[in-house]
Amino acid sequence: MKNRLPDGAMGYKSLLPLTESMGTVANIYSHEITELSDNVRREDTAWMVSKKLAKAWQVFVTKERD
Repeated sequence: MKNRLPDGAMGYKSLLPLTESMGTVANIYSHEITELSDNVRREDTAWMVSKKLAKAWQVFVTKERD
């Protein structure tokens, strides 16, 4: 939500838009986290809103603990 809330938001305000370039992608088969680029097959990826979320997803799907 912090990426979507305008600075100093109080009361009703429109949420800020998200763009693909703001997030990162995770490969659903290899579980690798990468930046979105032209050489990434979009069919094999899930878009994540942040690197933090992508890392949490990676830990969940691989059951690897840091």
